[in-house]
Amino acid sequence: MPTRPIVPSEDLYARLEVAPDASFETIEIAWRSLLKRHHPDIAGAEALELAKRINVAHDWLRDPGLRERYDQERRRRNGHLRRQTFRSWEPARPAPPSPVHRHTPVDPATALRRFLDRVGRLTQDELDRLSVAETNSIAFLASVRRFLPPERLAAVGAVETAVRSRLRPADWANTPIRDAILAAAHELVLGGFLDDNLAEPSRGRARDRLMRGWEAAIDQPRYGPTPAWSAGSSSGSGRSTPLT
Repeated sequence: MPTRPIVPSEDLYARLEVAPDASFETIEIAWRSLLKRHHPDIAGAEALELAKRINVAHDWLRDPGLRERYDQERRRRNGHLRRQTFRSWEPARPAPPSPVHRHTPVDPATALRRFLDRVGRLTQDELDRLSVAETNSIAFLASVRRFLPPERLAAVGAVETAVRSRLRPADWANTPIRDAILAAAHELVLGGFLDDNLAEPSRGRARDRLMRGWEAAIDQPRYGPTPAWSAGSSSGSGRSTPLT
């Protein structure tokens, strides 16, 4: 029977620069980004030890069983005996890939232009659906920002500004609406980065979660007959509800 590995005494989450509740995808992105930065072929031979420690942290935190052992020992060392609750963006154990919506490939700039044009033409029914969309992917996006190269960060800032300019102030201030739209926008501008740093099935799950709220709300049949109060408010907003 193989000997169980000794639990590392180092703070593995700090080594990968992620939070203790980091998703599996966040850990993968952190590992790849840090290893690219500190690989001996890039940073020199003196970085070899650091690269090894980054790999050790990844080996423990990517495996659900090893991560649970490490977390238990970490809580014991820190004096926290209560069970740690993880955010629900992604379960610790990798799940089977979610179905991925496949579209005819288009130029990224064209896809982004079409998306922003569609944001400017959202109907009241679509805004209503977006207001109840799942938006917990925003926590994932916030956690990986630090690993983005400068050009990707600039693209994120630009698309957020573009989305805001196409929404009414009240809709931008509505957190579920704003976050569902921004999640889809981030998938468009960060797609290449995520492709480079996430293997399947992680990439498919990330794509699905980022696009889920948008795709569930856009170009869908409306809920039903438009009540009088809704029709009145829509006409005043300049947004129309399609009849289907």
